[in-house]
Amino acid sequence: MSLQKFLLSGTAGGVANFFMGFLIYGFLLSKYFMDTAGTATNVYRADNDMLFWALILGSLFSGFLLAFIFGKYGSVRTFGAGALGGFVIYVLMAASHDFTMLGTTNISTLQGTLMDLPAAGVMGAVTGGVVGLVNGLFTKKTGA
Repeated sequence: MSLQKFLLSGTAGGVANFFMGFLIYGFLLSKYFMDTAGTATNVYRADNDMLFWALILGSLFSGFLLAFIFGKYGSVRTFGAGALGGFVIYVLMAASHDFTMLGTTNISTLQGTLMDLPAAGVMGAVTGGVVGLVNGLFTKKTGA
């Protein structure tokens, strides 16, 4: 995988990840996750206190992670293949993180943990789809 393709697909995936995160966690499921929070207090930042630079960096790193995996260990070059790979990777990452946090902190509940898995899957599917699509756009075509 070329550095150019990695940077372009990773950045495009990061942008998709950021907007899907806003849509899913900041808009559609925001109240749900507030209502299913654990007993820990003051763990969520108010909208005015959000560190958007950190959200942007986190989203970019997510896009670069998928770009690296898809480019180095597979040949994901379509939206569909990227969506499937992104879904699986995000659900596995979310399950690993969420269940560890559930077992060691009071930040979430089992109900919130279980809802995060499909939410992460949808976010990963769109992010992975964008990465796969951009990978395909920058793949040299060979004549058959």
